[in-house]
Amino acid sequence: MPTENEFRTYLAELLAPLGPISFRRIFSAVGVLGARGMFGLIVDETLYFKVTDESRADYEAAGMSQITYERASGREVGLPYFEVPDELLDEPERFLEWAEKAFAAAVPARRRNSSRRRLPRRAWPTPRA
Repeated sequence: MPTENEFRTYLAELLAPLGPISFRRIFSAVGVLGARGMFGLIVDETLYFKVTDESRADYEAAGMSQITYERASGREVGLPYFEVPDELLDEPERFLEWAEKAFAAAVPARRRNSSRRRLPRRAWPTPRA
């Protein structure tokens, strides 16, 4: 079984046609990031890709599962990430097709201040003497 770093190196090679790829630890997972944003997750040595309404059917047809977590209230919530079929890791061309869809599904993270509308400062009344 490959180590975590070997797996990341292999993924970076497979994903190279998409441009620079980076990995970032996010809680107990590792995010897979490209120029557009995060499009994949690695959880317990399993790769998940971000899905859209259109690409979800491919994953469901392949019998892949969605990442879910349980909220404090006990309610289970699904994330828009589905497990990538293992056989794709051995088929670089098909893997890249699925990766391109996930890459397109990634939405760039908003910068904290860029989404705020800049309002003019309110003019304070001048004090009366």
